[in-house]
Amino acid sequence: MSATGKVLAIASILLGCVSPCFAKGNGPAAFDKIKSLSGEWVGKDPDGLPATITYHVTSGDTAILETLKPGKHPEMLSVYHLDGDHIMLTHYCSRNNQPRMRVEDYDPASDKMVFEFKDVTNVGPNDSGHINGLVVKFPDKDHLVQEWSWKEGSDQSSSVFQFERKK
Repeated sequence: MSATGKVLAIASILLGCVSPCFAKGNGPAAFDKIKSLSGEWVGKDPDGLPATITYHVTSGDTAILETLKPGKHPEMLSVYHLDGDHIMLTHYCSRNNQPRMRVEDYDPASDKMVFEFKDVTNVGPNDSGHINGLVVKFPDKDHLVQEWSWKEGSDQSSSVFQFERKK
């Protein structure tokens, strides 16, 4: 085989590997999992106060609205949508900022989804803190656990919410 033939053979192997070798995300499966939460959920906030969360599929099944009413704190909205083979989340916080997070790799067989911080809008030099991560756990079809991560300056904390599907 000539040198050119060898280069073409190696290139075709590498190009054939691009999709399967680097495929991650599994966004459609993650999006379907979040869609399955559609409806109202009741539970407790981290302080043990009553909290609710609702999921509404909208925009021709291309977006999911999550409305979180966490105990004594103001209501907040998160919007989930696909971004290629990943699922994105924009959280519209009561602190007037909008962190964006993305699931890099989702295994449908797992019972959790990890949203990693990408960026945040509307944060000035005196940032009063923002959400910087979310882990959603699915113990079963009628229970949901959310662990929100919070960053303020160099401090990091988290808040866990536990919900049950309203029947």
